[in-house]
Amino acid sequence: MTSLPELQIFSLENNVKLAYRSLPTKPNPELPTIVFFHPLLTDSSFFHRQFIDPKLGGEAGRKWNLIAIDLHGHGDTTGRDTFTFSDTSRDSLALLDHFKISEVIAFGVSQGVLASLNLAILRPELVKGVVIVGSSILPQTPENLANLQRLTAGFPYDKQSTKAALFINWGAEYEHVLEYGDGPEGMSRTDWEQVWIDRYGGSKAKEERFHKALDLVLKLEDLEGDLHKIRARILMLHGSSDILLTVEAHAIPTKAIIEKAGLFDDLVVIEGGSHFLSWGKWQEVDTRLVAFEEKIFGA
Repeated sequence: MTSLPELQIFSLENNVKLAYRSLPTKPNPELPTIVFFHPLLTDSSFFHRQFIDPKLGGEAGRKWNLIAIDLHGHGDTTGRDTFTFSDTSRDSLALLDHFKISEVIAFGVSQGVLASLNLAILRPELVKGVVIVGSSILPQTPENLANLQRLTAGFPYDKQSTKAALFINWGAEYEHVLEYGDGPEGMSRTDWEQVWIDRYGGSKAKEERFHKALDLVLKLEDLEGDLHKIRARILMLHGSSDILLTVEAHAIPTKAIIEKAGLFDDLVVIEGGSHFLSWGKWQEVDTRLVAFEEKIFGA
């Protein structure tokens, strides 16, 4: 696989149009599946590097299916005026049921972890493993809330304001947070800037969509009380240089909660990794994911 799979749309009975990418194009129901949930203000193309990595995409269709979902409020998924991470998980389950998928690892980056955990809570017999990448299940701190609310500082988004509004005003250096690199592996920093301009700027309706997406993380669902419903093992991957959610303040306390629930598999801190870990340190993340897949599903 040398390119990102084409975007597909799955129409649900509730009028939701769920956007997703899949390798193979039609998942094989006899194979286990890895379902990817992306970070805030991105979409399923965020997992470009996972799809083209021979360790993952090269094996798809022979060992496992790869499916990446556009969360509600993001990408091309539409049909809900109000939504939660649970709604994305429920609609994703409808897609998985349509393809008769019976075994899943749910892989979430940053906010995508909430959709991954909800998938495991809603359908514990389906989800055999969860991978938490650069995230936390702790309540939002006042500092985190203030940083997130600064994302609105640059409206309306345009070429001059987007970079500052989205990441400089978020309280972190843009390059360090994203760790995006130009090149053949996927979208560059400037590509993403243009996506944000097109998707969330230029009209009140687009700005309202942005606020609804942002509300997902401003009003986080409290999942700690539901962890007992999960049957999956949970692998945590975190960047040592993540300055939005640090190892000490977020990963280690989250590990303690998961250990208490009896679900903990491992916490791997990847040296030099920043917040969007699976993009910037994709080789290391993919290697750990393959090992976890083989541990859960068998080599």
